[in-house]
Amino acid sequence: MADVLTAISGVVDCRLHETVDLTPGSLVTIGGLVKKVRQIITRKGNSEMAFVTLEDGAGNAELVVFPKLFAEIKSLLVEDQPILAKVKVEEKEEATSLIAQSMQAADPNQLRDVKSVGKELHIPRSTDKQVLVKISQLLKGHPGQDTITLVVPTNGGPAKKFTLPYLVDYSHQLSQEVQIILQARLWLSPV
Repeated sequence: MADVLTAISGVVDCRLHETVDLTPGSLVTIGGLVKKVRQIITRKGNSEMAFVTLEDGAGNAELVVFPKLFAEIKSLLVEDQPILAKVKVEEKEEATSLIAQSMQAADPNQLRDVKSVGKELHIPRSTDKQVLVKISQLLKGHPGQDTITLVVPTNGGPAKKFTLPYLVDYSHQLSQEVQIILQARLWLSPV
């Protein structure tokens, strides 16, 4: 199982113990082994849904799986099954929830192909918030298959990374438009 967890750690956006630090609204890929499935029946609609606990060797997290998705993936939710999940981070009453958007079995032989192309967009530390809003609007206007992670340097510590909650068609033309907005030289590096 350690090999599977190592393979999963290579394709996720963050480890399970890091999910408590995610910004509400973030959309991230996580993964781990199914450790617990608690099924319930909804009051509205009388449908099955579940709370699924995943473990990745560094921590664990509970995912909320609503009825529509649960009906599709119910057979995958067996103990020690490796799973990848795209989750949306929500915060309610000061508690963080991970809402499953999609889930799939994590086949270690195919994990290299699971993620869309990932790119890092390096943003100068002193970039103004209004400039970041313009860049965000520009990127949202170019939907595609590329995962974009903004990398912002810090004072002496490791750079902060923020994965955008949407996919982008990050072409050379779009890169040039981002550079014009920043009025500074950016570099884009494959993840």
